[in-house]
Amino acid sequence: MASYDVADSQAPYTVIVEYYEPGVKSASEVLATELETFELQGASSDEIAQTAVKVSDTYDAYRLDWVQSAEVPWSTEDTTEIDVDCSAIIFDGQDGYTYGVYTAGDSSNEASLAAVADVIDSIEVTQP
Repeated sequence: MASYDVADSQAPYTVIVEYYEPGVKSASEVLATELETFELQGASSDEIAQTAVKVSDTYDAYRLDWVQSAEVPWSTEDTTEIDVDCSAIIFDGQDGYTYGVYTAGDSSNEASLAAVADVIDSIEVTQP
């Protein structure tokens, strides 16, 4: 897993990228695990938007969108709880790897939300 925190005061956001080795978990298995985790944390299915999406050159791809309260994710120093808009794209990629790209942006900051939307919209997989 890799986490990228952009602490830009104008457009702060966080991106987390996970990947699974070939054969470990498919995108549909990662999706099921995520939905189960949300349920265990008390989130209702009404609070999580789930969409099948198309990511070029992939087998399966899913998108999740939700809002949650969290300590400021892009700062290790600020423990204030804020609302963050979160999105995830989970997909089967090249050579059997499965990926999850998760974003979190400040719900009250349009520039932050635009930045995370750009990250999600830019996901593209190409086969060699």
